Amino acid sequence: MVAGTNIQATATEVRGKVSRNAVATRLGLVDAVLPSCWTEAVTAGAKAPMEVELSLVIRWSGSANSIKLKGASAPLDKCIRAAVPTSGWPKPSDGGDANVTRSWTFGG
Repeated sequence: MVAGTNIQATATEVRGKVSRNAVATRLGLVDAVLPSCWTEAVTAGAKAPMEVELSLVIRWSGSANSIKLKGASAPLDKCIRAAVPTSGWPKPSDGGDANVTRSWTFGG
């Protein structure tokens, strides 16, 4: 492990009528690639600690859109965005949208 590669999920918020466990499973796919994303970002000059927030909207169809990242360096932003599944999310039971926010601290 490279020094400063500690990555910790600091908060997860789910708003809407959607299975939190299913959302956590989909976010696990993102969590799995974070160490390699962070290594790429550090190689490109990113400095620790870095607070990053991912937000997205799960549509009635189970697709994710309005994917936004705050606080990430350009290489980290690109890598995390590529890891976020755009389909296969749980469908909100009320036919509406659900909002998901996840925060991490990189290298803290």
